[in-house]
Amino acid sequence: MGNKFSHQRGYNNQMRRIHLPHIRFRGLALFVTVLAGVLPLVTQAACEDAPAPGVRWVRCDLAGADLSEADLRGASLVRSDLSNARMAAVNLRGADLGHADLSGADLSDAKMDDVNLTSARMADANLTGARLANARINRAVLLRADLSQADLRNADLYDSDLQQAKLVGANLAGAKLEEVNLQGADLSDANLQRATLVSADLEEAVLKGADLRRAVMSRATLVDADLSNADMRGVDLSEADLSYANFEGALLDNVIWSDRRRCRPGSVGVCK
Repeated sequence: MGNKFSHQRGYNNQMRRIHLPHIRFRGLALFVTVLAGVLPLVTQAACEDAPAPGVRWVRCDLAGADLSEADLRGASLVRSDLSNARMAAVNLRGADLGHADLSGADLSDAKMDDVNLTSARMADANLTGARLANARINRAVLLRADLSQADLRNADLYDSDLQQAKLVGANLAGAKLEEVNLQGADLSDANLQRATLVSADLEEAVLKGADLRRAVMSRATLVDADLSNADMRGVDLSEADLSYANFEGALLDNVIWSDRRRCRPGSVGVCK
């Protein structure tokens, strides 16, 4: 009898060891299912929160919203739809707008220092006079966006699309512009001192009167680009494609030319 009961207890313990993990798994699956049903409600409720510093508007539909002069410092607007929103003079310092849709939005004079705009969509957006120092704008879409007079010092725009964008008088000193598409962009009178434009596409771009001192433009494409009267002293153009580029009146002292020869001091318009 002792052996029989011992055998039965052993069998029961073995069954508990087999089934308990399945019970725990079913409980976890139920919890995840319930949580999945609750999360949209939580997100929807958060989207109704009033504008305030640190507000969480994740995946919210804010298309066409009027947020002019709102204080949204440190806010999270990840993947939210802000297309055509009115956001003039908004305060977005340190905010996270990764993957957000800001197409056609008015962000003129916005305060956006240290903002995250990674993979954001900003085609046709108005960013004139916006402050974007130290901003992360890598892999973003800024087709035809207007960034005239914007402050983009030390901003990271790696691999972003700025085709036909307007950056007249913009401050891009120290900006990271590696592999950026600037085809047809207008950078007249822009400050690009010490900017990094390695492998950037500047075909047909306008850089008249731009300050490019000590910029790195190695392997960049400058086909048909207008660099007339630009200050290019100390620029690195090694292996760049300069076909049909206009350097009339450009200061070329100590420029490293596409063939790696160094232009003599006093070179103007032509590398001597």
